[in-house]
Amino acid sequence: MDINYEYYKVFYYVVKYKNITKAAQALHNNQPNITRIIKLLEQELNTQLLIRTNRGITLTEAGEKLYSRVKIACEQIQMAEDELLSQGTDDKGTIVIGTIETALHLYMFSFFKDFHKKYPHIRLKIHNYTTLQALKELQNNALDMIIISTPFQLPKEFSKIKLRSFHDMIIAGSEYDELTERKYSLKELVKYPWVTVSKDTATYQAYNQIFLDEGLILEPDIEVATTDLILPMIKNNLGIGYVPADFAYEAIQKGDVFQVHCQQNIKEREICMVYDNKRNLSYGAKLLRQYIMKGQDNDS
Repeated sequence: MDINYEYYKVFYYVVKYKNITKAAQALHNNQPNITRIIKLLEQELNTQLLIRTNRGITLTEAGEKLYSRVKIACEQIQMAEDELLSQGTDDKGTIVIGTIETALHLYMFSFFKDFHKKYPHIRLKIHNYTTLQALKELQNNALDMIIISTPFQLPKEFSKIKLRSFHDMIIAGSEYDELTERKYSLKELVKYPWVTVSKDTATYQAYNQIFLDEGLILEPDIEVATTDLILPMIKNNLGIGYVPADFAYEAIQKGDVFQVHCQQNIKEREICMVYDNKRNLSYGAKLLRQYIMKGQDNDS
């Protein structure tokens, strides 16, 4: 099928911005021409890709399938262009990183800040994912590297470098002050309302495994998208839950929440940098990887 590849680029930008006008501005084009190209692409593929509503643009099932492929291709082309433009210079280019927000808050913000200060012309594109999503995007070659937390399973071509350990704790708000009296078993705590991240995340799987080891199942009353949303939910007495201890210390000191001491031990987890051994990274990506590893050595 001989379709103009420019059509796919236009399709990518329309979906990326979910708005034809914004896509036209990004492409230095005009709205009627963008609309015309999308219609031509749909005609060539003999299928509807987009649904246009007053609220913006959504994808059809066919559109989602196409975008999952086109997104990777367009971003790879952009990275290749950046690398070629930066040839002969050591301080230019773009690095695309996938990370979970726990890693950002616990470890990576200071690294990104210092790296960007030292190499201001290297652009950082940081995407926030769950651990499982980040691994999938790395497998799709959409990312240079990822910063994620255990537990996870890696393909054999991937390597990991441990950056730091952290541990989780159970916390609760003021309406559950009866839980301050002693250590509690999970069998007792499972009866309370729980706030967790969604069940399709590695973090939930880690928490649930603690319950499974006791013959129990963790059934959350409230599921949130990211770990940083758990603390405010618990502060407002919507339930109890696990959070990384570093997230909770300040709130505990202020008296907003308190630690629930549990009879079952909670295993430490790790924040790791993961990358594909077979992938030829750009100079900037190699530089960041070395910078992170050097920082890890200094912390050891």
